Amino acid sequence: MIYENVMQAVFLSRPNRFLARVLLNGNEAVCHVKNTGRLGELLIPGVPAAVQFHPDAMAQGRKTEYSLIAVKKEAAQGPQWVNIDSQAPNQTAWEWLTAGEGLPFCPRPDHVKREVRYGDSRFDLAFSCGGSPWFMEVKGVTLDMDGTAMFPDAPTERGIRHLEGLMQAVKDGYGAAALFVIQMKGVHAFSPHRERHPEFAAALKKAKENGALFLNHHPVTDLLAEDGRVTGALLMDVREDEPRFTLVRAGAVIMATGCSTRLYPNSMTPAMLFNSGFCPSCAGGMASAYRIGARLVNMEHPYTHAGTRYFARCGKATWIGVYKYPDGRPIGPFVRRPDREIGDNTSDVWKSVFADLMANGTGPAYLDCTEASPEDLEFMRQGMISEGLTSQLDYMDREGIDPARHAVEFGRYEPLLFGRGLEIDETGSTNIKGLYVAGDPIGNFRSGIAGAVTWGWISAENASRHVKEAELSERAREDPLIAARLALYEKLLRRENGAPWQEFNIALQQLMNDYCPPAPRVRSETLLRAGLKYMGDLRAHALRDMAAPNSHTLMRGLEVLDLVDLGEAVMTAARERRETRVQHIRSDCPFTSLSDGEKFINVELKNGRPVTSWRRRRML
Repeated sequence: MIYENVMQAVFLSRPNRFLARVLLNGNEAVCHVKNTGRLGELLIPGVPAAVQFHPDAMAQGRKTEYSLIAVKKEAAQGPQWVNIDSQAPNQTAWEWLTAGEGLPFCPRPDHVKREVRYGDSRFDLAFSCGGSPWFMEVKGVTLDMDGTAMFPDAPTERGIRHLEGLMQAVKDGYGAAALFVIQMKGVHAFSPHRERHPEFAAALKKAKENGALFLNHHPVTDLLAEDGRVTGALLMDVREDEPRFTLVRAGAVIMATGCSTRLYPNSMTPAMLFNSGFCPSCAGGMASAYRIGARLVNMEHPYTHAGTRYFARCGKATWIGVYKYPDGRPIGPFVRRPDREIGDNTSDVWKSVFADLMANGTGPAYLDCTEASPEDLEFMRQGMISEGLTSQLDYMDREGIDPARHAVEFGRYEPLLFGRGLEIDETGSTNIKGLYVAGDPIGNFRSGIAGAVTWGWISAENASRHVKEAELSERAREDPLIAARLALYEKLLRRENGAPWQEFNIALQQLMNDYCPPAPRVRSETLLRAGLKYMGDLRAHALRDMAAPNSHTLMRGLEVLDLVDLGEAVMTAARERRETRVQHIRSDCPFTSLSDGEKFINVELKNGRPVTSWRRRRML
């Protein structure tokens, strides 16, 4: 491995694990640290450092022009340069094997591959030795203690999992090796660092005893299918600026990508893409299943959630209080005093309550907990802590907001696809063989935590049974979808002077809000028809004009394209349901059908276009 444009500097400090300050040519400069480990013995202020200059940093969308790749440390055998680039060991091992240099147990390795998944593990390298398949895990070693190279320099649960994966591979009849690459000269021995992580040392010993030979990060962009069954997935490594893609062949896939956010603007903070009560990174994951033919269901009914206004965090159900007008009168007819068991369900049955009160001038709406008992208030606080609402509690404590004394304004968050999505049967399976779903992407089951646990168990059991009989597709590598998608990704990465993904995400949210809004606003045939036309235009513009100069922005850009697919499905289902029901209000179909209430609408892609069908509601 050879570095270009290397310059010598002096290390000054490390503000966080990704950045370092160095003195370069008499001026202070900021560098990207190509290693997220602690490196406490190496990164000492004042030590000589080596940085790599990236002349095309701006074009690549990098935040800095320099990367810190090595430092010089004082050792018993004299000053020694230590390479700290965490990607160097893997690259070096790859170059070594592909050059045919050979191993003690395998003089001529061939068919070398990178980032290969086996079972629950993803190994750095795989190769063939005399016709027998082998897996190899590569670890870089930067810690030198009196001439002995030691690993790890900090506890690594991930390292233990890799060793366990190697042991399982050996049990299954494969060859397995762990390669420790010493990133410095002057050492005469290698040892696991028992003091730093005794569990890793024990796992290393156990792995060796189990037959492994010791020498010393990825979102799914696409699913693959063949003849109506899932065959694998295409993954993107986003740990570096330049993404790497890995094909994983699979007999079964369990999709657990969470609900889909960022499809609609947040009504309370529309300019803030990530101010969501749910995980904002759970965007359009289910779209990859939709593109290979999986059916979506109930898409016309986006879910909305109530909570504290301007503080987008989940947890309306956690509050023990009563919705009230500014003058202290209860808003709904159901709850007059705080009730630990039911809370106040006014916003559940009167979905447009917050918008209505603001529109008619009787608002805003407040949740009043002042009449709750001290025991209920403490119960509420512990419930909020359990839900992960510590940031909200910290803010309230800092600002002196006490639910025992102050009513808190509430509002409704953005619509999202939660419990609206992929249709499953009683086994957790979709209509695509081998594709199972767990958690919030399920469309015909209200999920949440309880549902995620339930369907995680059911889907895992049935997927494990299925995969025992499923054969890995030998044609997955030749799937034309891979070449087409990789060509698209390359265009987005290399496109100059394009628009960032945020512009298209905001445009998408505006489209959904204008042409397919949930209650209290209305939908109609003319609005939805126009919205679908504009959605097609948006997709075309994104494919033509969006630029994603690095792996992170590419990931976000692909999420937007996924959301466009889902937005089109929402509009298509809303156009098909010609009635008014719950949050689906049709101005041109104002009545609720007695017969259609027991029917669900499916949406699936056929010949690249969304097609709807009806089915009767049934119990799983």
